[in-house]
Amino acid sequence: MQRFKTLENIFKNVKGDPKLEKRLGPFKEEAELSKSLVILRRDVPAEIKSIEDIKIENSDVSIKKYFESLGFNALIKRLEGEKDIKVFAEPPARPGKPKKKAQTPMF
Repeated sequence: MQRFKTLENIFKNVKGDPKLEKRLGPFKEEAELSKSLVILRRDVPAEIKSIEDIKIENSDVSIKKYFESLGFNALIKRLEGEKDIKVFAEPPARPGKPKKKAQTPMF
């Protein structure tokens, strides 16, 4: 990548280098697929104009309605099984695992 800068340039120039052709030639399709999987698409239609459009009020009822609108039914059922729904709370500490102490300096 440093030498050719782009994936397309690599495969354009691979035919001039037998070593590269042997190593990379058979993997052109896989490389193109990998590239397409990591490209962030910006042409997706979204009705979000500002952050306020996706802001959720801090109440269990509004959170539940929001999750319902997204179709998160399994998550709703799981949260309803809890006595106190705290979606944005910190996860509880793992029992049995002591917290790591800071390493003391050697000198």
